[in-house]
Amino acid sequence: MNTTDSTDTIDAFTIERHGELTIVTATPALESVGLGLEILAAKLIVEPLKGEVEPILLFDLSQVTYFGSVFLAVMIRCWKIVLSKSGTMGLSGVSSHARELLHFTSLDQAWPIYNDRREAIDALLPE
Repeated sequence: MNTTDSTDTIDAFTIERHGELTIVTATPALESVGLGLEILAAKLIVEPLKGEVEPILLFDLSQVTYFGSVFLAVMIRCWKIVLSKSGTMGLSGVSSHARELLHFTSLDQAWPIYNDRREAIDALLPE
């Protein structure tokens, strides 16, 4: 089993707020983290979503070419919360490798995928 220290896990993503929009940006460190990511992500991403009304969430994947099942599970957990609160979730900057994974799991049909962060922000934020 691959183990990582908490510093590697913390460096796996950043979280930003832009008005009503929360942006989770995956960093290159995400490609090499293990199971500790799910615990940290639950604390930093999933739990705050539970307190929002109609959350708007964007996963910016432009800095990674690959993400594994642990991060995919985090995104699915977030999606379930967003759906239950009539919110919106999308992805931006998805690599061709990641698109294959999303297509294989049919999640490319569930989540809007934008070419870049600017396009996603324009589409997700209300006027």
